[in-house]
Amino acid sequence: MEKNAVFAEDTEENEILLPTITQYFGDIEKILENYNHCTQCKSHLHINHRTDFHKNLTQEIRRCPECDLQASNSLFILQ
Repeated sequence: MEKNAVFAEDTEENEILLPTITQYFGDIEKILENYNHCTQCKSHLHINHRTDFHKNLTQEIRRCPECDLQASNSLFILQ
């Protein structure tokens, strides 16, 4: 999910977040460059994953260590 996805127990209102489908278009090298590197300073992003096995969800957090930009959050349903 692209809008600061967090697990439901972490939100103040205990809201339910639904994942969205992210689509990528274009050349594979360009897609990987945009996914793995910061849009501001072009340094390599740190990608962390947080999994809630009870709810079958994984949250992916991409953050730039150089300029401290949080690139995006994604929420995935485990199968």
